[in-house]
Amino acid sequence: MSAIVDVRAKLAAVIAPVSDDDPDVQAVPVDAVTPPMLVVTWRAPMLDGWAACNAFANLAVWVIGERVDLEPGYETIETQYQRIVGLLRAAGFAVTGDSGTGPVEIAKTLYLGCRVDVRVPVTL
Repeated sequence: MSAIVDVRAKLAAVIAPVSDDDPDVQAVPVDAVTPPMLVVTWRAPMLDGWAACNAFANLAVWVIGERVDLEPGYETIETQYQRIVGLLRAAGFAVTGDSGTGPVEIAKTLYLGCRVDVRVPVTL
């Protein structure tokens, strides 16, 4: 079980690149990206399922493909979605859903992206 202050970094380490083809991972929201990229953020509510000194952290991994007008973005998202879900499940993280593929605005530029929802037990 992770402490709340460590959970984003731990999740980012699980999905970190292991080959040259894997995208970079940012453990904090960013104001610019070079796709493909994975960005770890909090999701509302940040915590739920409270019990004594434990809860569940709700995080998101944003899979950022190409700009909206470039077709390779779909293949990038599909490939990375499959990769990160496998890595997260193997590490004991619960994947609880996704946003589907659609436009994501970062620094006034639209990218094709997908949010993967992750739930992690934490101590407080």
